[in-house]
Amino acid sequence: MGDGLNSTGYQFNARSNIRRDSVLGRVDYNLSPKHVFSGTYRWNRDNDDRPDVFTGFNTVPPVSNMNHANLFSGSWRWTPNSNLTNQLRGGGNLAYLPFDVSGTTPSYLVTGTLFTDPQNTFLPQGRTEHTFNLEDNASWVHGNHSLTFGAQTQQDRIIPYNYGGIVPSYTLGVFSANQPYGYNVGDIPGADAVDTNTANQLLGTLAGLVQSASQTYNITSKTSGFVAGAPQTQHLLFNTYALYVSDTWKLRRNLTAVIGVRYDYFPPVQEQNGLLIEPQLINNDPVAT
Repeated sequence: MGDGLNSTGYQFNARSNIRRDSVLGRVDYNLSPKHVFSGTYRWNRDNDDRPDVFTGFNTVPPVSNMNHANLFSGSWRWTPNSNLTNQLRGGGNLAYLPFDVSGTTPSYLVTGTLFTDPQNTFLPQGRTEHTFNLEDNASWVHGNHSLTFGAQTQQDRIIPYNYGGIVPSYTLGVFSANQPYGYNVGDIPGADAVDTNTANQLLGTLAGLVQSASQTYNITSKTSGFVAGAPQTQHLLFNTYALYVSDTWKLRRNLTAVIGVRYDYFPPVQEQNGLLIEPQLINNDPVAT
């Protein structure tokens, strides 16, 4: 690392452990020939070190994914007579997917240094995902007709959060506003463009010349305004609905017609607290909108 003259460096290895566990359970219960029940539960854990997304020399990475999820489902099959069967199924998956960072959040960050800054610049982020499904499917045989019909829905609740950018960040370097500081090619005898750029980086680092500064401000409600130090957080809702019916009609011994229709409705994604600017359909005209 470095040019071997004014700068050099070493490689530091960090731990990269992965732990994945899963526990599954299932129950089936036949109450009677007409009523059959089943249920499933699964617990998952996926814990990963993330040495790839932090800067510094820590042996144990300060950034990690401590993911876990709970999946469950259940069903009830009802057969009231020989030509009608109805099955009700439902379930959900509750997942938590964080990028955790150990230690306290720094009061400011410095980037652009010629050397690797030992301070970790990665900030926490992640999301919670809750997905629920419910469906009811029936099958009815009548004469030459075999009808299937039902309804389905999926309900998604996603809460992403991101601390990125909320800490003031100062980038060191040389640019026009730092004049008369800085070197152009030819100012340093025997230095080419690469060496001159290294010299400017070294000057910006040692002199503490601020090239740029940035900070992100987020809102916490419709009336909060931009709040310093607040992470970006949303509560997203996305639901889908479907209805269908199909008829397998045996017209002749060697001819069967399958006729059916399905309707799916996908409403727009919504932010529960109105913290996102979302498109609004004007006069029911998507082209004009």
